[in-house]
Amino acid sequence: MQHQTYDWRPRQTQAISLTSIMGHEHSYESVDVVGAPDFDPFSEMFPARVGSGAVPIAEAMFPLLPIEEEIVTRASMKRRIEFSAGRYCARLAMARLGHSEWPVRRRQDRVPIWPPGLVGSITHTADYCAAVVASRDDFGALGIDVEQVGAVPSDLAEQILRREEFVPDCRPYLGDIGADWLTLHFCLKEAAYKAFYTIFEQIIEFSDMLIDLDVDRMIFVASVPAIRGPSKFDGKFMVKNGKIFAASWKLSD
Repeated sequence: MQHQTYDWRPRQTQAISLTSIMGHEHSYESVDVVGAPDFDPFSEMFPARVGSGAVPIAEAMFPLLPIEEEIVTRASMKRRIEFSAGRYCARLAMARLGHSEWPVRRRQDRVPIWPPGLVGSITHTADYCAAVVASRDDFGALGIDVEQVGAVPSDLAEQILRREEFVPDCRPYLGDIGADWLTLHFCLKEAAYKAFYTIFEQIIEFSDMLIDLDVDRMIFVASVPAIRGPSKFDGKFMVKNGKIFAASWKLSD
């Protein structure tokens, strides 16, 4: 079996290149996001204040602003739904941070363009989408990721893990937390890379990043040993309902 090759730009830039044709007048507090904190854990995972929003992805479209609709008018319906969910979550997060409505466009490298003074991140799986935003006064960068437990096949271990991160069997489940070693590292690195890219704007390989993991406390530190400068990022993770949720950040100086 041939190895699958991953383009490790921020996941939000790969999958959130989408749009919708719905109107944009909407109350961002009115959508049922499964109400329970378990569905949107990111608001509690960062060391300073963030705004967060999360929605289930189904077949329904979410509201977009006109300038966002223009980004992906030729995209497939699946991509439009994903894109609209990401932008909806972003504005929901901004509203919860006390920020006014703002279109989230994207750069040429497909990274979301956040309002002045804010940093943010978007992630999604096939059935779930979330976004977080925060003030640049609090965070220099942040990133989030969600993965289904067991989603990463073992034949990708050499692409994802550094030598220091290998264990005898890269698929074991970690005690009571219910996550496998390889998908967990994939998820943590995805979240940390989004934060890393915000600062360095540099594409790296999974194996360029090292995860120092404390499973018992569900925290980690991600670093890129080959990069000079502030390349360490703190993070937390949790496992709920068969999904791994990871958050990573660098606080402002």
